[in-house]
Amino acid sequence: MSNEILEKLFASKMKIIYKYLVKIGCSHDDAEDIVQDTLLQAIIHLEVLDPDKIVSWLFK
Repeated sequence: MSNEILEKLFASKMKIIYKYLVKIGCSHDDAEDIVQDTLLQAIIHLEVLDPDKIVSWLFK
């Protein structure tokens, strides 16, 4: 996957994850921390992630 595609994918999905976390009761700060940690883990494990399952992995 190219960097542009990954950037767009992560940007859009991170917004959705953030909004979901706030909706279920996380504070703004906690939701931002969780999103940041999730993105970091995704970048670390990018080589072993199946491109078709990235979205489900991010929510997991």
